[in-house]
Amino acid sequence: MISHFGGQLSAQWHTPSADCQSGESAGFGNEQYCGSTNVVVVAGHWDLLENNPAVFEVTSTVFHRCRFDRAELHDLVVRVSPKWLILGAGIDDALMVELTYMARVLQPSLHLGVLGPAGNSALAERWLRRGCLIYFTESTPVNRLLRALKITDGDLVVVDPLSGLFFQPTVPLVAALTEREDEVLKLVRRGLRSDMIADKLSISIRTVEYHLRKIYYKLGVGNRVEAVVRAAELGL
Repeated sequence: MISHFGGQLSAQWHTPSADCQSGESAGFGNEQYCGSTNVVVVAGHWDLLENNPAVFEVTSTVFHRCRFDRAELHDLVVRVSPKWLILGAGIDDALMVELTYMARVLQPSLHLGVLGPAGNSALAERWLRRGCLIYFTESTPVNRLLRALKITDGDLVVVDPLSGLFFQPTVPLVAALTEREDEVLKLVRRGLRSDMIADKLSISIRTVEYHLRKIYYKLGVGNRVEAVVRAAELGL
């Protein structure tokens, strides 16, 4: 389902000690973080983090900051195996898409969040179509993002009301999805384009579009964004 919310969450941050960052851990790639449950990479610009160190921890969530640089992001994703990638504001859309694809190839289970301008509903919809689970404005404080991370587990899409994006109520499910339709839908949720889905499933683009039309009909929706939101509501 989709959630529009505000609210505050008390937070204090600190830089993880050297002891906590050394060693190997199955949960965090080549680093470990003293019981932390979330590792988040923030790529690009976020005003409210400018005075923070490159690595800091807030209430069991470790944040790694990096520039919008291919090599830097590649090395960081490989090194820390993040659960979340948060894309900062003010970066060329095409570069954001390229870096997101690269990060997801390296870490297929990676969740995506985006910080965008207020009131740009078209941009918010575009990134939700690409599989974004959290869309907040660029002025969002860290404690608000933390709250979203805590309630989002891959089945809930969280959108800042200031984004200007709202959805109409959805209609009941018409019929169960086939196994192939379910596969296509899962790849749509990851933000893959039709040609990428075709390559992944070894089918033609025309066949992908056919399955998408069937999915839209069965879920009672008209596009990919609505399909992702509706599927989350139904627990698919």
